[in-house]
Amino acid sequence: MKAITLISPSFFPLELWDTDGSRFIGAAYAIYFNLMHAGPKWLIKLTKPAIELLVHEWIVRICSWLQLRDLLLVVPRAEEDFHFSDDNPWLLLYSLAEGSMVTFYKPQNDEDDIKEQRHNRYRTRIAIMLMLAALSLFLVGTAFMVLPILVGRVFSYSISFILRRVGIKHDDVCAFWTGCYILRAIYVSICFAFDHIWTGRTDFLLKYILIRIRNALLFSIWIVIIPGLLGLLIDLMIIIPLRVPLNETPLYFLIQDWLIGVVVLHIWTFLTMLTPIKCLATKAWRRKFERIRSVGLNKLQSMWLLRDVIGSTISSLLTTLSIPYVLVKSLLPLLGYSQSFNAATERFIWPASLALIVVWFVIKLTLEIIIYLHQLIFNERYMVGERVGDLTEDL
Repeated sequence: MKAITLISPSFFPLELWDTDGSRFIGAAYAIYFNLMHAGPKWLIKLTKPAIELLVHEWIVRICSWLQLRDLLLVVPRAEEDFHFSDDNPWLLLYSLAEGSMVTFYKPQNDEDDIKEQRHNRYRTRIAIMLMLAALSLFLVGTAFMVLPILVGRVFSYSISFILRRVGIKHDDVCAFWTGCYILRAIYVSICFAFDHIWTGRTDFLLKYILIRIRNALLFSIWIVIIPGLLGLLIDLMIIIPLRVPLNETPLYFLIQDWLIGVVVLHIWTFLTMLTPIKCLATKAWRRKFERIRSVGLNKLQSMWLLRDVIGSTISSLLTTLSIPYVLVKSLLPLLGYSQSFNAATERFIWPASLALIVVWFVIKLTLEIIIYLHQLIFNERYMVGERVGDLTEDL
């Protein structure tokens, strides 16, 4: 911490969770409890493969550089089944311990001074290796503490306009976990690219990168434009008529509308894809989601996703938004009503549209229930008649 303060005096003190109001106190405590409970296990699982590989490569490189490979990195002689492999984590530890014992014990045989000098050189090299290990541990520990927080701060500052709108200030605990996840994604991507370049599969790598770019563009449209339109529609239908008086001009908070749209969109997607509830979407939408889930996003055509999934959703939302607006702005001035009546109609045409949608939804659900009960009663009577017919034939 002293070294971090000397390098960057503005790094400390750490900024902990703070909110502008008491309504987020419960969410703050819930997030902190979950982070402290599941965070260490997740962090160990996250960093263990990289740390094991780093330690293995460090020992091999340093021992080769100090010419200690023959002394420390040897296969134990007493165990025949103790083979050298990357899957054996005890080999390096056992070899280090054996080499240290051999090195630090005084030589049993004082036949010549060359053997004594060789052991002295080994002692010096092992001391240098221990010093390098301490220095490497210091550098890795410092970087492990600083880099995730810095990356998380950059990410949180980039979305600070959303956090300020919700009423949440910057927090270094969440920044640490966010930075760890981002650094892990960067590490996995670099290893994946290096492995494919090293093995000569650059064509597959380029194809994979193009698919990822396509998925990122489609996901950005799905997560930005569609929730924005959906949240604006919910704001016009529910929030503004309930909270804004008629004599006041409504203010539109796009970030708030976008957050509402994200929540509603994901709830609807979850209920449509992963639950047997059939009244929340049409059969066409259920078939689309089932195709995406069964085939996979990477194997689907881009034009089908743009036209049948994203395009149809955007067109439905734009139609629902534009038809009441066009009717109010074009039809009401021609009828010659007063300005107050026009303002009231413009304000309440969206709740009226919502009421029509709810009535249509209730009628659709009622028809489905009636059809289901009719089929159930019909099948029951048909089965009873079939059993009676079979019984008379047997008699």
